Amino acid sequence: MPSCAFVTFGCKINQYDTQAIREEIIDLGYRESDVPVDTDLVVVNSCTVTERAGEKVHERVRSLAGKNPRATIIVTGCMTEDDRDRLNEIPAVVHLIGNEEKHRVAEVVQGEALLDKKPGRKSRDIFSLEVSDFAGRTRAFLKIQDGCDSFCSYCILPYLRGSSRSREPDAVISEASRLAAAGFKELVLTGIHLRQWARDLGVEDGLATLLSRLRHIDGID
Repeated sequence: MPSCAFVTFGCKINQYDTQAIREEIIDLGYRESDVPVDTDLVVVNSCTVTERAGEKVHERVRSLAGKNPRATIIVTGCMTEDDRDRLNEIPAVVHLIGNEEKHRVAEVVQGEALLDKKPGRKSRDIFSLEVSDFAGRTRAFLKIQDGCDSFCSYCILPYLRGSSRSREPDAVISEASRLAAAGFKELVLTGIHLRQWARDLGVEDGLATLLSRLRHIDGID
């Protein structure tokens, strides 16, 4: 049985996405290990919101490549959008998968071809990743939004994650219900800019209405 490991940097959205990718790769027959220097596959979900964050990712990927040269290393997340050339200099990195294609990591592991996309303006394929569990945690993250339309002068995220896109309300409720049924009493809604949730869906009072619906799910405190 091939082995895999996951290394996550950055925000709660990345933690959610890593969990979703983990579940898909485990379903392919991989066995997860906590020791990435001794596995067949390593998936690194990167962050580059600050210069130091990007340095940490680069240092870790180089270290993994040196200590485990036989591994297939896949890097996804924000650094693949911001500093792709630098990552390409590391010979052991087999695939760089941008945020827009993050939901296809498991397909790439199976040998599917990958298109090089920049963050899109309209695509909601980013929400095709779902989670069913957060092992070892008492609360679960639930991704409801990604991207940002604010373009603050100090922030690079709109350029790395694209425009604000919202997960459909019924899809949010469906996943929340599954997580509650799995025993999670507390859910942490995650997004790049939660106040922008549902604006692109044309839903009035979106976040307030969603919170009200979530409160009525059995098992959620």
